[in-house]
Formats: sequence, C-alpha cells, structure tokens
Amino acid sequence: MLEDERLEDLSDETLETLRAMDTASSRNVSLVERLEAFCKGSDKSQLARVFSNAVFDAALKGDPDAQACTLLMGPSSWQGSGPIPAGAAEIGRYSQHAPEFTQKALQRADPRVAVRALHSYVQSPTGHASWTDGLPKPDPALTWRGARLASLRALPVQRAVIELQLSAFGTTGILSPSDIQSADRWAQGTFEREFRGEDAINVDSPVPCYSSQDLAP
Repeated sequence: MLEDERLEDLSDETLETLRAMDTASSRNVSLVERLEAFCKGSDKSQLARVFSNAVFDAALKGDPDAQACTLLMGPSSWQGSGPIPAGAAEIGRYSQHAPEFTQKALQRADPRVAVRALHSYVQSPTGHASWTDGLPKPDPALTWRGARLASLRALPVQRAVIELQLSAFGTTGILSPSDIQSADRWAQGTFEREFRGEDAINVDSPVPCYSSQDLAP
C-alpha cells in the first residue's frame, strides 16, 4: 500500500478517502485498522519477534517471499526502523537455513537476494570476527546470472552500482570467462522473454513477506 504511487502525498487523504479509492485500498485500510486494534497496548518488541517468527515459519514452508524477507532482514527482529538484537537462537536458525533459502532464491533469480549475494563477493573485509564468517558463500554462477538479470531490470542508478560490482567480481577469477558468458546469455535471454518492456524495478525496495494469505500470521 505504501508503494502505491497515488499515495505519495497523503496530506489531503483520510481513511475514508483511502477506503473509497478502490477495492484493494479498502481491504488494506481494514487490515490496518484490525491490526491496530489487535496490537494496541502490546509490547512492540514482542510483536516484532512474533512477526519475525511468523515470517521464518512461512519461509520454512517454502513461501518464496518469506524466504527472501528472512534473508534481507537477517536474524534480527525489526521494530520500526531498527533491529532488535538477535539472540543465539535466532542466529542459529538463520545460520542453519540461510544457505538453503539463498540457493532457492538465486534459482528463482530473485533480484534483491541476487544483489545481496553479489555484495558478499565484493565487500571489503571488516577485520572483525562475525557470526557470518562461517556462512558459506552463495553459488557464484547463480549469483552472477541473478545479479546480471537484476541489473537489466533495475533503476539506472542501481544498474550502475551493480555493474561496478559485477566487474569487481569478475576480477576475482572465481568464475571462468565461459561461465560468465553462459550466465550473461541466460540473463539476457530471460530478460528478453519475461521482462522486456516492463518498468524498471527498485531492487532496494522492501520485499513482501507473504505471497499466500494462508501463510500470513
């Protein structure tokens, strides 16, 4: 709802005007009202953890949006604009399942996960030990083809950044020139078949955590 271009300026809108906009807006307003009533007086940190657990459970059931959401949120629960520090249990379950979720997302060429995977190959070492040090690197060929497809679909400013990172990845020698050419052909072919003519996407935008209402908390 927040990504609806019609809602960029809410200064003259009320709940009633939003409700009257169309069926989808009416449904979203009703959902917000129900959630507000349900959550009123609740502990925000606890609600954030309940939401995080629900997303993770949906990811385990195979929901692709929930898997991507889990990967992009990380092991921490999110409250408002910031994370709640993750405990050992959250880090443990994330470490156990993140490689599988990443592999499946890259096989689907999820653009957000692909860009994140690419970053893991080109980011500079921090010099500090981290629990992420033990996580395996994503599949390099799937990472390249997914990131290249993401670049073809992304907004121009994002495309420039992705292309720079792909160039840096290419210099590592992890993938052979033939591997890169094969991945590029796949990405270009997929773009032509499935996405040519569509509007560019914001690969940094929030990902919906549920594609099926049956998996919503």
